[in-house]
Amino acid sequence: MYDVAHLSDLRHTGGSAASLVAEVRAQAAAGLTTVLIHVPADDVPHTRPFDRRVAACLREGLADLAHDDEPELAARVLLIRRPQVVTGKPRVHALHTIVVLDEPPADFAEVRTRVQRHLGPDVVWAPAGPEVRAQLPGAVLPATDWHDSGSHIARLASLGVLSRGVVTTSSVRKARPTRHVLLVGDDIARFRAIARHLPGDLEAVVVAGSAGLADAHAAGLLTEYLPAAAELGVADDRWTGFVRDRLRHLIQLYGPQAVLVGGVPHDGIAAAIGEHPGPRWLWLRPAMWRRGTGGQWAARGALFAGILEPGEFAAAGDEGWTTTARAGVSTVDPITELPAPRPRRATEPTLLCRGVEATLPGFTVVEAGPHELGHVALAVSRAGYTSFHELIGARVPTVFVPDPSAADDELTRARFAAAAGVAVCATDDEAAAAALERLADPAAREALSRRCAEVAFGNGAADAAAWLAGFCPRRSEVEAGSAR
Repeated sequence: MYDVAHLSDLRHTGGSAASLVAEVRAQAAAGLTTVLIHVPADDVPHTRPFDRRVAACLREGLADLAHDDEPELAARVLLIRRPQVVTGKPRVHALHTIVVLDEPPADFAEVRTRVQRHLGPDVVWAPAGPEVRAQLPGAVLPATDWHDSGSHIARLASLGVLSRGVVTTSSVRKARPTRHVLLVGDDIARFRAIARHLPGDLEAVVVAGSAGLADAHAAGLLTEYLPAAAELGVADDRWTGFVRDRLRHLIQLYGPQAVLVGGVPHDGIAAAIGEHPGPRWLWLRPAMWRRGTGGQWAARGALFAGILEPGEFAAAGDEGWTTTARAGVSTVDPITELPAPRPRRATEPTLLCRGVEATLPGFTVVEAGPHELGHVALAVSRAGYTSFHELIGARVPTVFVPDPSAADDELTRARFAAAAGVAVCATDDEAAAAALERLADPAAREALSRRCAEVAFGNGAADAAAWLAGFCPRRSEVEAGSAR
């Protein structure tokens, strides 16, 4: 008997997937056994893979995956997300069944009737928060909302599902990493990639706005909320003080040895650096600025003990201000979350769209994270840093459609990739559609993929983590230095 069974369409992405993954990880940390039951929804293409975060949980052994040929499962608690998928009696017997509503179904009354017909009248319907609760007038709901991550462990305990392997406080303290580093900004993809390679006793804490917290949290990272001025509804000068005060609190809380700032070092960051010189302040500085933009940030480099510049495949075409402001700058290969190179297995005609809407007759539109890119036959994408380097690095035949309003020089990236023969550049929808039609030919796609392999670049995530760790000496290293 499993402690918890999660039933959902495991291909769905977004907030519901992030919450499910957070719960699976919390259950594993509490010593609970978990099984995931995939029930496909009719409105999702059958070729779409599992959400990459769900797939990561399965690879790491945090949960089992139920298979169709297995007998009926048993679980103490069955948690259902997206109850629309329940069209028959699930192959699981549970002592308690809870339907977690991350968003209310459009036909809630019908869905509730169907679920209770198959699972009985004792099903508990739990809204994920007050906004969902407000959209279910007249429904009989528990007094408290369902929350993800660690708080749901207490809810499980109230149903008799108790954590295992209880340890003393002193044991927990010894097991926790003894050093911290704050990663500040919304550069979540690169933060995750770097954090994955940090030494085991150095723990990353991501400090970001609401847009990136879910992805950072789902990757198992500690997270702290730093709302933008627009989220707070305050003027920029007041927000500067807020950022300074928020970082003061976090520095006092975690005692980080270093603070890595992603993006631009705005006035709030500068104020925090002036107030807290103790940690080593570092800058993860983006390159590839559009000509004539961003130069006002050059002087801020003097505030930092070190500057790390993630590599750019199109660096030879870079005409931005960072090409001349090189004092104290270290560089690494492009930082991505790509796994080690592996053979491509794009056997199905699938089309990945990142930031661009497109269709192609005979191709199924899919979503894919870094670990699933080897199964993507064709992509159309903006030329932002992460997508650009992931798609070329994974050797996915791609049409890049640069965003003219982006802060970085996407046009130069896309043109450079086209000149290098690794991708196609299209500057408008008509050109993109024509390019996709040409790449419907398998031979054309193979030529691009082969060229990507010829000019392959490394992944700088491990080197970036080593660079960052170098600013965070262990206690023994500090003591040894003092002795000398």
